[in-house]
Amino acid sequence: MLLTIFLLFSGILGVTQVQASPSEFTHNNAFTNIKVENTSNPGGSATYQWDSISITADWRLPDPILEDGSVNPEGTKVGDTFGLELPKQLTYYGALGDKDLMIDDHKVGVCKQTPYNWDTDEPAKLLCTITDLGGFTENLNGKLAINAQVRSTEHVTEFEFNIGTEIIYVPVPGGEVLPIPLEPRLSEPTKNGWVGASGNLVWRIAIPSSAADSTGRITVSDKMLSGTGEPHELASGPEGFKIKSLELERGDDGRLYSKHDPEQWTDLPADYIEENTAEAGETSFSLKFRTYPGELREYRVEYETKPSGDVLEGDRFVNEAKVETTQITREVEYQASVEITANGDAYTRFSISKQLEGEAVNRIPDDTTFKVSYTVNDDPTVRTVDIYGLGNVSKSIRHLKPAVFTIKEIELPAVPGISWDEYAITGQGVVDNGDGTYTVDPGENQIVDLVLTNKASIKRTQVTGSKVWEGGPSVRPEVTLQLFRNGVAVEGSEVTLADGQTSATWSDLEETDFDGNPYVYTVDEVDVPDNYTKSVSDDGLTVTNTYTPGVTTITGSKVWEGGPSVRPEVTLQLFRNGVAVEGSEVTLADGQTSATWSDLEETDFDGNPYVYTVDEVDVPDNYTKSVSDDGLTVTNTYTPGVTTFTATKVWEGVDDDELPEVDLQLYQKVDDGSEVEFGDPVKVSADSEWSYTWTDLPTTDNSGTPYSYRVDELNVPSGFNKTVSEDGSVVTNTRIPDDPPVPPTTPPIVDSKQPPALPLTGASGYQTLGTVGLIALLVGSALSLLNRRRQKPTS
Repeated sequence: MLLTIFLLFSGILGVTQVQASPSEFTHNNAFTNIKVENTSNPGGSATYQWDSISITADWRLPDPILEDGSVNPEGTKVGDTFGLELPKQLTYYGALGDKDLMIDDHKVGVCKQTPYNWDTDEPAKLLCTITDLGGFTENLNGKLAINAQVRSTEHVTEFEFNIGTEIIYVPVPGGEVLPIPLEPRLSEPTKNGWVGASGNLVWRIAIPSSAADSTGRITVSDKMLSGTGEPHELASGPEGFKIKSLELERGDDGRLYSKHDPEQWTDLPADYIEENTAEAGETSFSLKFRTYPGELREYRVEYETKPSGDVLEGDRFVNEAKVETTQITREVEYQASVEITANGDAYTRFSISKQLEGEAVNRIPDDTTFKVSYTVNDDPTVRTVDIYGLGNVSKSIRHLKPAVFTIKEIELPAVPGISWDEYAITGQGVVDNGDGTYTVDPGENQIVDLVLTNKASIKRTQVTGSKVWEGGPSVRPEVTLQLFRNGVAVEGSEVTLADGQTSATWSDLEETDFDGNPYVYTVDEVDVPDNYTKSVSDDGLTVTNTYTPGVTTITGSKVWEGGPSVRPEVTLQLFRNGVAVEGSEVTLADGQTSATWSDLEETDFDGNPYVYTVDEVDVPDNYTKSVSDDGLTVTNTYTPGVTTFTATKVWEGVDDDELPEVDLQLYQKVDDGSEVEFGDPVKVSADSEWSYTWTDLPTTDNSGTPYSYRVDELNVPSGFNKTVSEDGSVVTNTRIPDDPPVPPTTPPIVDSKQPPALPLTGASGYQTLGTVGLIALLVGSALSLLNRRRQKPTS
């Protein structure tokens, strides 16, 4: 069982870089026995730049299955890679392209190649990837042959091959790499050809300037001839042609050499090209161009042709060119630059994919893993195969033919919200045993494809929401419960609970969403009844209404009737059902006539209304308190204070038994100085001990203005003078002597400044006080004047 794959490479033309490096090989060091030969100069003393190099090696991959039938953890599997890096001095020679890695007719992998990168100095690489082992899972090995080219003049004696984690050093053929020695240029036109990186054929014609005609022009005609392979044709028009020149000089030996080392080829100016009939798809062309007059140069014409069909190993392509009168024919053989052989033992196995049916098909995650177990022939060993997600195909390990499998599904995946029904296995050679197992006979097939079908249903559930009442009237208000799914109201799920109903149940609810995420169902109350608060249990399924009495605001008013305009400070206290509310005292200063209490519960926990009233804590002096019928207004009515006043009658200069009874009148004086008689006159005599006391006399008027009191004698007895004490409570009668005093012989000196004595008229005590005050004022003025004179400074 052998397959040869031809991979064609180029050493200088770039292709898409393979996204891998030796450090990324799954199987490092897969290559051994690496050998290198110089096919341009076999047995030569050195290897030169642009020499062709042949590389051969062996490769082997670890077996996926060990001899005991168990899986090799280090074995080869789909997606594994192996490969190598070429020495930096080498690059591939030939066409580039991905090629399938085949064993017989079965593709087991693909090999990709990357040429040397002239810009980044990254080496050429070979990377092979396993894509499908099929039944070939043992003794995976083969050989590798690569045609390469020396691209560098770097002097080395060993080539380094990086095969993963090891570097293999191989001696350079001839012992070392050397630059191409400077050689004489050709004196006649020549032609060369090779397979390019794109798979096209590259043709190069070298023409010495001596080949030009007498006008200094060179004419080239060319034909693509049929060889052993498909015909070939021009790959492009004139734009694909490269026409260059190289300056030459004559050496001491008379021969022509490159003027520069290394060679410096330059493009021929466009205006030097007089004719180019090339057209893509044609099989001939004619080209004429001018040469540099009088200069020693070599000219080079390079162009490409492409095969018109598939190319096979060994196909030959012929090109015939004519330079002026010189005819040149060149033949290129299409040969492989890389040859890989692969071997492996044949086994059989089954592949199995997943198929779903039922209402929940679209809810099963694509990466859900299913599992089957199986036995082979009469071997009791039970093996398992995991099917990794929908649309993916899993395979059993390989088993030597013939093999008959007995399969059943095990360990159905737990997908949230999904329930599984019966399953079925279908495919070629499948027999339902009726006991949940299936027999599969692959026959001569290397692999038989099976389908495992499950029916998926959506799991459903029911949810019950409960209603709890705490406090409030015994007759409950009607409420509506709403079902929510993941916090979103479920349309049409409202249920109204009347008095006495305490739960609602919703059935046939999906357990999960489309992606298998569990739904969280909760209930809530649509509208909370007045005077209730709502709370929901942690699981979201019980709604509790706790009675919360409504709140009210109570204002207590303060009314003053009478009394001073400046009101005393009072304190109002709030009462609920006759009981003082703790901390509810509010002090009202002068001018404040109300107090307000807010956020007061309207009822008790059972809904019985509260009665709020206010009262005054301490009634101010001289006020009485009354409370309105609604208990919210406290009125203080001013009640003036009372006092007593005692009047005394004094006689001087007489015996008591001679004294007559007299009438005393009580006077009440207000703040503005006016006074009025208060009550009727009273009589005092020796029987009353010449005194009288008035009781319950108001101390103020109704506005709080203070009163003062005095007495006066209404009729002074003849022969008496009357005086009244300053406080108005004592009236004194002094007898007037019967005989007047003997006048002095010398009239008394009367001070002109002293006012004449006032006659005793029986005036009230207030007149006496006025006289005394006037005298005091005059004396004070005199003393002040005297003091000023004493203090007057001398001049």
